[in-house]
This record gives sequence, structure tokens and C-alpha cells, in this order.
Amino acid sequence: MNLQEAKSFLTKLESEGLMYHLDDDAVDCLNQVTTQERAEQIQKTVNEIYSASLDWGEYECPIGYCIYLTKFSLFNYMADILDNFYTKNNLEHCCALESLIGGNYENEEQKAWLVRFGEVWDRVEQRELHR
Repeated sequence: MNLQEAKSFLTKLESEGLMYHLDDDAVDCLNQVTTQERAEQIQKTVNEIYSASLDWGEYECPIGYCIYLTKFSLFNYMADILDNFYTKNNLEHCCALESLIGGNYENEEQKAWLVRFGEVWDRVEQRELHR
């Protein structure tokens, strides 16, 4: 486990809404939002992160990095933008890619907006993964 892998894992947890306080047990904290198997895998990876004794720099530790992620997350901000788009256009709320694949739009303008949104999402995700 290296620092980039650890940051990517924690960023993914945040973007999936599975962030929890890492001093607690993932199975106990996440039992209402994911399967026990997934929570056990999350805990195993968190244990690996701590066992690696990584230098977290300005974040000091994995929890410091999690605090950074949850203070302002572009993923959360973008999810809010997408939610507003769906509400404004009276469309079913789902992920942008699912909307494109399933035809969850009413006109070409909305389809183009979803394509652009997906492109920006991909760039934000790549930026976060390479931090």
C-alpha cells in the first residue's frame, strides 16, 4: 500500500458516501449503507493503510486526509449540481452516465449537458486520484 493508493481508496469511500471515522469499525458504522462483506473489505483496507505507516504530510494521518475530503468535496458539489439539474428538469435522479445510457433526458440540450457533466466529472476524478 502506497500513499497514492491510500488516498485513492479514501477518496473513493468519500465519493461513494461510505466515509466513516476510521478509528471505529467499518462493519459497525456502515451496516445500514452497504453489505457486511463490503464493510469487512473496507476495514481490511483501512487496516492495511495504517499498517503501511505512510507519511501523510500536511494531513498528518489518514483521518486528517478524511477531514480534508469531507470539508469540501468537489464530488459532493458536483453531485449537488447534478441533483439540481434533475430537479429543474423534472427527471429521474440517477448518475449522469446511467441517464445517458437509459435515455433519462427529454431533449438534445439536456443530453449535451449530461455529456459535458460526465466529462468534467471524469477530469475531477482523475485530478483527485493523482493528488
